[in-house]
Amino acid sequence: MRNAWDIVELVLKVFGAIGVIIALFLTWRTHAERATFEMIDRLYALGHELHLTVIKDWRLAHLKSIKAEDYEQMKALVSAGLKDAQKSEYLVKERMLAIHIFNVYEQVYFQCKASSKRWHPRRKAFLEDMLRYFTGRLLTNPRLVAILDTDPTGVSLHMEFESRDYLDRKLKRPELIDSKGPFAIHG
Repeated sequence: MRNAWDIVELVLKVFGAIGVIIALFLTWRTHAERATFEMIDRLYALGHELHLTVIKDWRLAHLKSIKAEDYEQMKALVSAGLKDAQKSEYLVKERMLAIHIFNVYEQVYFQCKASSKRWHPRRKAFLEDMLRYFTGRLLTNPRLVAILDTDPTGVSLHMEFESRDYLDRKLKRPELIDSKGPFAIHG
């Protein structure tokens, strides 16, 4: 009878060990999923923050235009009726928002670089899609490209060389690059 209890005890220990392994795996998986969802939420929160900036000051809306014709229309609207002193103020605001946009891109770049396709495939795929959004759509804005071109190293734009270099290689450059923007001071 002792051997039967020994076998039952052994079976229970094996199932217990398997249960612990499954529980650890499920805990890790749940944490990974939660971390991915939180990362996605934070990235979208940054996007909402950019939109709120434009909502608060609509004269910066040209920086969020993706198509060249939309950019040109928005540029005409935001520059209409501004005096030179106001244009000077908006040149500064425009550059600060551009730096903010580049910083959001850079955050996506480094998160993507640090994410493992093997361990977090959905997170990696999402971040790769976000990078394509930046390099194929948002950062193709004629004014953002012109601002980016003012600093090949990215230093004055508060960018790391690595992420700036990636932009040089991946950015779909538009036909129109607007070096003057809507706030150019003539005279």
